[in-house]
Amino acid sequence: MSVYASMMDRLDLKVHSPDRNIRARLTDRTRLELSFVPESYRSYADGSLAHQVAAVARLLWVGRRRASLIARKEALGESSAAAYEEPRSPEQREFFERRARIEATGESDNGWVTVATVGWTHWDVTLAPRTVRTLHEVQFCREVESAFPRLLADYRAENAALLDALHRKTRPEYFDHPARRRAPRR
Repeated sequence: MSVYASMMDRLDLKVHSPDRNIRARLTDRTRLELSFVPESYRSYADGSLAHQVAAVARLLWVGRRRASLIARKEALGESSAAAYEEPRSPEQREFFERRARIEATGESDNGWVTVATVGWTHWDVTLAPRTVRTLHEVQFCREVESAFPRLLADYRAENAALLDALHRKTRPEYFDHPARRRAPRR
């Protein structure tokens, strides 16, 4: 296992919402746990809760990005890691710019929570009407946690489509010919 993969597999990020009532933990790269300070969940209106959860998502992403950069520097060395983040060609610049505009969405198991991001920098959390009045705290946390893997899957699919489109544009010779089939072994 690479140094980078090992460091990212040991990821353990903990953040609080701006109002300090929501705690979030991201481990093992993608495992999200959400909890509330006792007696705080019912004090929210749906809109203010959505705003705080979006802020938590932003904080987690910033922490994960920092951890990724540190792991990359450790794995590649300081100067190599710095070069890795800078576009080295017009094609790579286009990829970075288009990747920063990828829109991804994840909906929770029961549809109570939708988490959306654009380029991992802009976050929006939407709650179904009367979420706080209807769901218990633990149910709400599980709803948010269940939306996260779907958000990641949507992002990965969009990123793969972007890479495919750019490769077709910059390396058409790989896509113009059908793949050669090997003759069956006898």
